[in-house]
Amino acid sequence: DVSFAAGTVMEGPNGLKFGLDESVSVSSAISPTLPGTENVSVTAEAIGSEYNLAKDETFKMSNYPKSEIDAVGEADFSGGSSREISAVSQDDVEQLEKSLTDELEDQAEEKMMATLAADESFIEGTVTSSVAEREFDHKVGDEAASVELSLSLEVSALVVDSIDLDGLASKLLEDQTPQGFLFRNEQVDKTFKLEGQSNGVYKVTISFVANLLPNLKVDEIASKISGKYTDVASNYLQTIPGFKKAQISINPRFPGKLGTLPNVKNNISIEISASK
Repeated sequence: DVSFAAGTVMEGPNGLKFGLDESVSVSSAISPTLPGTENVSVTAEAIGSEYNLAKDETFKMSNYPKSEIDAVGEADFSGGSSREISAVSQDDVEQLEKSLTDELEDQAEEKMMATLAADESFIEGTVTSSVAEREFDHKVGDEAASVELSLSLEVSALVVDSIDLDGLASKLLEDQTPQGFLFRNEQVDKTFKLEGQSNGVYKVTISFVANLLPNLKVDEIASKISGKYTDVASNYLQTIPGFKKAQISINPRFPGKLGTLPNVKNNISIEISASK
């Protein structure tokens, strides 16, 4: 007798391989015309319609030559088919959730900044979120050309009192203001850098940059340019220390020699701002 264990490979045409579903023992031949036979089911080694072989196809058993032992299909082989499909992967769902989370956090940040009170400052980089609701329309491994996610987040961020910041800026910078210049809180640029946070406590580095303005006597300037043509007034303004540029607007504007600045200095409004 010759025994074959379950899983023993038999090879058909074009190298197609099949495995025995169960072990089998074949008795020796009684005569050349009466070989020993046994029936056993087999399963293709791979998936594909090419494994659907016709009845009476012969197979080589393991390492035995066909002259000693062979197998013959008693019925048509069927059930084999293959096709390419799109399936949802773990990377698909992770990338989708990350992309949607970033988008929702950006939207939440825009809404929070739009609703800030006048005395509040938003600290960029402090936005954190937690998932309130998450639902994919397909799970990993599902056959699908695309996957959709319904995601709800609870979003929070750090907001500080601008009045407190202005007080801190004044305390740090006012004494450092050079002589001849004015310190104004509205001329201070503030930047924030989140260093870290733990248990709801944030560590933030705040930078203040003051755009200092010359300490000018606007009444004296108004007196100097009253009744002057705009080009004459511009030439005078250029003699002022720290001057960069000026925009002169006259309303109503009169033609020709009448197109001067008002003769009365109280009718001249001067606004000084830092150059950026």
